[in-house]
Amino acid sequence: MCVIIAGAAIAAVGAVAGGAIASSGAKSAAQTQANAANAANLTQSQQYAQTRSDQAPWRQAGGSAVGALSSYYGLPGADGTTPDPAATGAADTKLIQSLPGYQFNLDQGNQAVQKNLAANGLLDSGAAQKALTQYGQGYAMNASNQYLNGLQSLAGLGQTSVANTGAAGTNAANQIGSNQIYAGNAQASGYANQANAINSGLSGLSGIYGQYTQQQNLQNTYQGSNAYYNANTTSQGGYTGGQMNQGGYIMTNVGGP
Repeated sequence: MCVIIAGAAIAAVGAVAGGAIASSGAKSAAQTQANAANAANLTQSQQYAQTRSDQAPWRQAGGSAVGALSSYYGLPGADGTTPDPAATGAADTKLIQSLPGYQFNLDQGNQAVQKNLAANGLLDSGAAQKALTQYGQGYAMNASNQYLNGLQSLAGLGQTSVANTGAAGTNAANQIGSNQIYAGNAQASGYANQANAINSGLSGLSGIYGQYTQQQNLQNTYQGSNAYYNANTTSQGGYTGGQMNQGGYIMTNVGGP
């Protein structure tokens, strides 16, 4: 009987230990997957931050260009205020005239007009002043158009940069969202596997207990049969009429002692 109890105890310990090990393994695997997903999220976040930093100069230049264009056309600025057209016009003219190459090209053009007038004997005439004035006005208009085209180009670069940054942010958000779902599923699966491992261990323990109970019942039946047999043989001095149920066999003695 002691052997049966010892064997059952060993088997029970094995079932519980196996369930605990399987549960711990499931938890560890789930945590490893969750850690990998979190590391991927960190990488995505860092890359998006780098992308924003790389695109920042173009976004800022584009924003400034949009502000300058709005001011040039008398439109409300970012703060909602409408600029004074006279003040804005004077400021824009001064800015355009201060651009690199403006004054040099204007002087070169004036010299070319004067040489042409001189060649035709008109340098000191009223036509000379008119020609110089027309050239100066045309040059200023051309410079102004070039300035506006430059602002529009910068605004377009800023718009493209904003779109690129937005696309990078959307992609990063999608990737991070997928990683978070994956991590959640991994942890949920780990919890389910833990529960299954524990249930398996308990089921094994229950089965061992059932086997132990069955063996105990057989042992008790065997011991009861022996007691019955011994009682009959002692009281009758022989086997006459005695019966013994031993190991499932019925033994009957029809003779004498």
